[in-house]
Amino acid sequence: MPNTALNQIHVAVGVIVDPAGQVLLSCRQAGQHLAGFWEFPGGKVEPGESVEQALSRELEEELGIVVQNSEPLIQIPYTYPEKTVLLDVHVVSHYTGKVRSREGQPLNWVAVSQLGSVKFPPANKPIVSALQLPDRICITGSYAGFADLRANCLKAIEIHKCSLIQYRAPWLTQEEYLASYLALRNSLPTSEVSVFANTHWSTELLQASELTAVHLSSKLLGEVEAKTPFTQVSAACHNLEQLRKAEAMGVDFVYFSAVQATSSHPDEQPQGWQALQEFCARAAVPVYALGGLDTADIARAKACGAQGIAAISAFWGT
Repeated sequence: MPNTALNQIHVAVGVIVDPAGQVLLSCRQAGQHLAGFWEFPGGKVEPGESVEQALSRELEEELGIVVQNSEPLIQIPYTYPEKTVLLDVHVVSHYTGKVRSREGQPLNWVAVSQLGSVKFPPANKPIVSALQLPDRICITGSYAGFADLRANCLKAIEIHKCSLIQYRAPWLTQEEYLASYLALRNSLPTSEVSVFANTHWSTELLQASELTAVHLSSKLLGEVEAKTPFTQVSAACHNLEQLRKAEAMGVDFVYFSAVQATSSHPDEQPQGWQALQEFCARAAVPVYALGGLDTADIARAKACGAQGIAAISAFWGT
């Protein structure tokens, strides 16, 4: 956990999940900061409290429930004009008692898929991304023709449970890539899978109106000013300067690489697990660990504060 600045307000936040997979939201009341916005319940961590202790206390006071089990989801440092906060977000999957409003605040259960339409404070938006994103991403490797590309993507979906695929094919021309990307996206079960276009070539590819989800290389990240008009955007980051650029753009998540040595980028110096943890502690968006990782590393990546891992070898052609 990062060291908090003296003027930073440390807040424990609970994502309470019901048996139907819905999450609980509460509405900020008149007189509160950002009144009228919906938020995930929780409150300030008092001196001497752990995050878990603060979360249990706040949820009992606000909702009348006793937390039985919670797991870390994401930490979000965020600066408002009037204050700086650190949101320590935990998913609460088991609790006793019946949820009720003990402070007069409106409550609502909302499906995770519908959270994008809710009016949240800016600092809460990365929580929505973290809830909607998977813990693994398949980056495509080499393939022998479109049929092989599609077959390997289906393997990644069905065998490795990858619901997000980044289509990477730097050996194609820009025109070939766009045609192949659209064919791939249209051939997969799009209600279950997101396919990101890897904009390897130049910002020209970003002008294609058919693209909705795009991945920016660290090079292109420096050449793009805004997330729009895309629905989803990710970015490759190797340092804090690139992270800040990505966050200012409003990206949905970033990749941090390379955590370990990787065969796909043999000349890239590994940064290690400690560097990943330090990077995640400063990130206000979900982070995927990348570089020499497989499913056995997901738990360690999450322990460092990451959303999960991204990989080629672990999910491609196996």
